[in-house]
Amino acid sequence: MTILVSIRSGKGGEGESVLSSNLAVLLAGKGHKVVLIDLDAGGANAYIMFGVFRPERTLGDFMLRGVDSLQDVTMELKTFNKLLLIPGMGESMYTANLPTGAKDKLLRHIKKLDVDFVIIDVGAGTNYNTLDYYMMDDYNICISTPEPTSVLDLYRFVKLAVIRKALSVFLARNDVRKTIAKTNIQNIEEIFPLLSRRVLTRRQQHRRP
Repeated sequence: MTILVSIRSGKGGEGESVLSSNLAVLLAGKGHKVVLIDLDAGGANAYIMFGVFRPERTLGDFMLRGVDSLQDVTMELKTFNKLLLIPGMGESMYTANLPTGAKDKLLRHIKKLDVDFVIIDVGAGTNYNTLDYYMMDDYNICISTPEPTSVLDLYRFVKLAVIRKALSVFLARNDVRKTIAKTNIQNIEEIFPLLSRRVLTRRQQHRRP
């Protein structure tokens, strides 16, 4: 069974790429089959940690150039215990803002990888794609420096990730989700009164003759 681990910080430059790379090397050194994926759409650079400055293929090739599977853009790093690496997508408007269909395709293919561990270096930001990359995993690791701005950014990200996870339990076209999505929700407790009122309204509508 494949275990997915995502690593995220509140903002860029906090050390998530260093941590994810070292964790991947450590697990590979213990004999596990590991793939490290760089999903930092705006600043993918995990491959530099391994002395690779111009990868032949990246996630961008998979998303944009019709490559059939993630295996086709996977590199084997023999000097790092045969660790597998999928370089990030590079910098383009499309890969930085993947449409929902493309993002869902990517997530489906990641979950199909035949390895023991998938280590995901998640990029900074709080857009829907970044939140979904982070929340799809079995284990989520957040890191922060002691700086107040770093701690605050991390808190904001975790809060929004939890709200995004709560919203994901509703179907995309469900009227309850639409009501919640249009509301400026700032913490998870604000969701429940909205749900209660919506459910009560729907019951009253069903009871009308």
